[in-house]
This record gives sequence, C-alpha cells and structure tokens, in this order.
Amino acid sequence: MTSAPSSREPASSEGAAWLRGDSGAGTLLAVGLLVAVGLVALFAAGLAGAAVAQVRAQGAADLAALAAARSARDALATGQTMTGEAAACAIAENVARHNAAKTQQCVVDAKGAVTVDVVIATGWGDARGSARAGPRGTE
Repeated sequence: MTSAPSSREPASSEGAAWLRGDSGAGTLLAVGLLVAVGLVALFAAGLAGAAVAQVRAQGAADLAALAAARSARDALATGQTMTGEAAACAIAENVARHNAAKTQQCVVDAKGAVTVDVVIATGWGDARGSARAGPRGTE
C-alpha cells in the first residue's frame, strides 16, 4: 500500500513547488519596511542634531563677540590697547565655554571690533560659528 504524498513533500513531477509559495512573504516585507523606516528616522535625527548644534555654535559666537566687543570698547576708552585685547579675548573664551563651545580664534582690531570663531564638537562632526561685533562704522 502506497501512501499519497503529503502536501509538504514535493511530488516528483512538481519539484519543490511548495518552496516557491508566498507563505511568510508579508512578514519579511514588514520587517524590511520597518528597518528602512528606522534607518530614515535615524538619519533624520542626526541631521536635526547637526542643525541644532550649528544654531548653538552661531549663538555662542554671537554672544562671545558681543561680550568681547564691550570689553574692547572699555579698554580703548581708557587707553589699554594690549591688555584690552587679551581681556576681550579671555571674556570671549569664557562666554563661549559657558555655551558649550570652544574658541578657535579671537581677533580685536584697532577700532575695537572683535571677530570670534567658535566650534562645538558633535557626533557627526564639528559645528562652527563666526561673529563680528564692535562700534558703529567698523564693518
């Protein structure tokens, strides 16, 4: 007595037809879609973080330049040009540090205008900011 082939066993003429079915294809498609959405979300979060770091760096540079320009103005008013430049840049460095930034460059010109460049390190690279502040007419 021979038994009929079960539905899971391939018949000799059908080959491996049961392997070619679409059973479980929806699960694989759903997993693939979830992975793709997760990767896109991760990339978007990284871009958003980089944009936030850039805004923070620019804000730190603006604040540091304004504080340094006021210090430079006060030093020029009293005739302390060399110590005024060092003091202005020290103030810029302090303000930048309080804003989680590091001063890369601080330049005080003869008219009291200050240019400050800062950087904030992030996981995706460095965010940089640059600002200039000083008396009217020093553009």
